[in-house]
Amino acid sequence: MRALSAEIFRLLGELRENNNRDWYQSNKALIESTVLGPTREVAGELREWLSDRMGVAMGIKFFKMHRDLRFSKDKTPYNPYVRFSIGEEAGGPEGGPGFYFSVEPEMLIMGTGIFELGTRLASFRERSGELGAVLPPDVRISEPELKRLPAGLNVEASREADYRRKSLTVWLDQPNASGVGGRFGLAELERLVPVWLWIRSLTES
Repeated sequence: MRALSAEIFRLLGELRENNNRDWYQSNKALIESTVLGPTREVAGELREWLSDRMGVAMGIKFFKMHRDLRFSKDKTPYNPYVRFSIGEEAGGPEGGPGFYFSVEPEMLIMGTGIFELGTRLASFRERSGELGAVLPPDVRISEPELKRLPAGLNVEASREADYRRKSLTVWLDQPNASGVGGRFGLAELERLVPVWLWIRSLTES
């Protein structure tokens, strides 16, 4: 997997410190050629690797750097990072689990999971006792959305947090020292594969 240059991280750091339209417009061409172009190439390589690894066609979705400010108290206009997801093209009407990637000023982040269990929720709750066997060590796990168990549910304490979930995502952070480039490690990405496969195996209802 090709590396992302130190210049990418430097420019994203400058965008974070100069998060305004004037700075962005004056550096737009540089961001496109130095940040977005190389990141798209890396995303393409990751898509090919994941398609081969999973044996299914995978697609890429890039998230916009322009922020939606309509309902936000934070009025800074741009995201100082580049994020994209890679997921199965035939993921069903609600979409299936995906792999998620973020290029940030100080680090690279990769993760996997699903942001809305939806029709998989009942299957997830029934099989949540299996989750510990597929989770790699030292990952960040999303917090349960519900503060308390839904009414009428009574489960053992070790599984209570999972029954309060409506989504499940796990994350690996790869810190990037100042002035040094970085790459999304395939060995680290492989650690997330069992989680993706397990979520994909959940039955829809």
